[in-house]
Amino acid sequence: MNYEQRNRVVARCLFAGVIAVLPVQHYVIHRFGEPYPSLIMPSFAGVDTKNGKVQQQSTDVNVEFCGGNDRVLTANEFLYDLPTSHVTAAMDWMFGPRTPNSHPIPRWKRWIFRHVSPAYCKRVLRGEGTSFVDNETRRWISTQIAARYGHRPKSISVSWYADSYDLTTAPPARSRRLLSVVPVALNTCGQ
Repeated sequence: MNYEQRNRVVARCLFAGVIAVLPVQHYVIHRFGEPYPSLIMPSFAGVDTKNGKVQQQSTDVNVEFCGGNDRVLTANEFLYDLPTSHVTAAMDWMFGPRTPNSHPIPRWKRWIFRHVSPAYCKRVLRGEGTSFVDNETRRWISTQIAARYGHRPKSISVSWYADSYDLTTAPPARSRRLLSVVPVALNTCGQ
C-alpha cells in the first residue's frame, strides 16, 4: 500500500470512528449533561433562569493584616496577575470548598499521587475535608499581598457564596448564601 492509499484509509477510519462515537455522546448529553471535551459544539443554551433568577457561585477573600486591619478582595483582585478567564479555576483548585470523601484514600495511592503529581495530591487531600495550602504557596501569597498593599498579611479566609440575582426587579437584586469558608494562616507577623 503506497502513502496516498494509507492516508486515505486513515482518514476514512477517523471519520468512521467519529460517526461511531457521536451516538454515544448524544446519549451522555441526554443522560448526564454536556461532556467536555466533546465532538460537537455545546448548545450555548444560555443561563437557566428559575423563576426569573440566575444562580452563580462567587468568592471573596478576606485578608487580615498583622496590624489588625483587614480588607475584602474579589477573586480577580486577589489573583490580579492571572487572566480573568483563569481566576475561577485557580481559586477553585486551591481554595475551593471541599466535602469529606466517604472513602479514605489508601496509603499506596497517596504515595503515587505525592510522587507523580504533587498538585493533584494536594487537591485529593483537600477532598478529604482538609484545607491544604503548601508553604511555597503561603510565601507567594504573603509576598504578593505585602508588595501590593504595603502590609504583611496574617491570614486569609476564602469565602464561597451562592449568589442569586432576581431579574424580575429593576435593577436586579442580589441575594447571597454562604457555602463555605476556607481559612489559610500565613504566619508572617513575627518576621
